[in-house]
Amino acid sequence: LHLALLEQLWRCYQQGQTLTEQDVLTRPWLFGRYSLRSEQWVAIRAQLLRARLLRVTDNNELLLGRNLDHYSLWDWSRDRGCEVALTSGIIDKPPAWLTRSQQLLAERETHNRQLMQITLTELFSL
Repeated sequence: LHLALLEQLWRCYQQGQTLTEQDVLTRPWLFGRYSLRSEQWVAIRAQLLRARLLRVTDNNELLLGRNLDHYSLWDWSRDRGCEVALTSGIIDKPPAWLTRSQQLLAERETHNRQLMQITLTELFSL
């Protein structure tokens, strides 16, 4: 839902338009069929504001909060808390399974970071 709302904000930005909370809650903007429930909106709004991806004007209009040309899918996933926290340095001699699992997680993170360097502008322009 977060990414879909960002895409909607980006499309509005491209057309020089804004959204309102009323639009988000009542218009079928999500895949042309759905809107958000108010409790979903409250949580998503807070997360987007924290990540500076959403800006609210004095007139309560919703705007894209940052340039998505400089914000990748990897950045978005990290802001959403999808980053794996590795536990290096917690114990002096970790067991082999822990060392290997951390190595695999680090490799996966490096691979994912490379795959997800597409900017959200590039992604939404597909």
